[in-house]
Amino acid sequence: MTAGLQRETASRGTLALYSKIVFAIILQRVFFHTLPTYLSVVGTLLIVGSALYIVVRSDRAMIPIPWAG
Repeated sequence: MTAGLQRETASRGTLALYSKIVFAIILQRVFFHTLPTYLSVVGTLLIVGSALYIVVRSDRAMIPIPWAG
């Protein structure tokens, strides 16, 4: 995992780390048959949503704009 984070941009690498939260919730449901609390779902959506926003925003910043010189 460390080598992968060294080769990828920070925003994409962080998104990969945050995906562990989603998998933890899924595995919790499968193995322990428990549902996450309301606040856990809200927190997860906030963290993953923010990370996705950063990735999309940084990808757009790398696209050259023809008239910007």
